[in-house]
Amino acid sequence: MAMLAALLLSACAQAPDFGRERPGAFDLVANSVFAAAGEPREMPLPLTDAERDLRRISQNLLREKPAASGPMADALAWIETQSSSPTPGNLRYYEMLSLAHRGSPVSLVNAMGDDIAADTVEMDLFATALDEVIAADGARANGFLGTGDMQATIGYEGPAAFARVRGRVAENGQTIEETVSALAARLVGYRVALAHARLDAPVGDRLAVVEEAISGMEARVAALDRGAVRHAAIMESMSPGA
Repeated sequence: MAMLAALLLSACAQAPDFGRERPGAFDLVANSVFAAAGEPREMPLPLTDAERDLRRISQNLLREKPAASGPMADALAWIETQSSSPTPGNLRYYEMLSLAHRGSPVSLVNAMGDDIAADTVEMDLFATALDEVIAADGARANGFLGTGDMQATIGYEGPAAFARVRGRVAENGQTIEETVSALAARLVGYRVALAHARLDAPVGDRLAVVEEAISGMEARVAALDRGAVRHAAIMESMSPGA
């Protein structure tokens, strides 16, 4: 076990090849351990830095705003039980915001602006990670498909390696699509909240700032959606019969 631990540390110190560990002592010892335990021999691909960032930022973006917990969540749940129909998803954000800032229109609008600004920062970080993941997954696909110089550079071998890498590309694609879909839905929620705020919080100058921020977010969602399409094309190129 001490030898295995040392080998694990040594392997982790090596830079992965687009997330693919290079064969070496790590593989020989680890596979032997797993085989003895009756576990599958295939080791999962380690995450690249960009893939790790993509998942971390996605989790941040997928968190509900405002956070539905404690008395606020209980109050909204009670309101929904008194209604003949459930709260539409695109209205939930505004209702949560109203509960958190009851009686303070200016505070409500400012909080909405803060939420949009926080999402915008995370979206820019997500876009950077997305570009890196698209580039790496494109290189992975080229390595298997034999295009350019990537096949010789990466040197993937065999159907098992192809299945592992294709599985990772699919995981990346799922993270991207789920995040973009959630952001598109949140954008609708912000638009609905802004429309209600115009009636409930008539503070024109502040609402104008929120409107501009939503427009900026809309452009970012469109750009991320185009990135999702680019990544989907890579996945499609690795599909059987492509």
